[in-house]
Amino acid sequence: MFADEPTGNLDRENADEVLRLLLLTKEVIGQTLIMVTHDLGIAEHADKIYKMDNGGLYLFKDKDGYRRVSYEEDVEKSKW
Repeated sequence: MFADEPTGNLDRENADEVLRLLLLTKEVIGQTLIMVTHDLGIAEHADKIYKMDNGGLYLFKDKDGYRRVSYEEDVEKSKW
């Protein structure tokens, strides 16, 4: 599922409910969720966080914590 700013124009209560439903879908049926957001609090619920910066895509956070690795480096590491 692709979600482009699914909570962007919502108040906090409704944003939390939309996030809860998206995460429930992920958990119950194993749905992959790719979400674009400017809200780091929302992003913190993700397994991985990528950030766009100066035309590049960087891995910002994964199960090992916070770091800055290019998308290409992350993909190459995942192949091992």
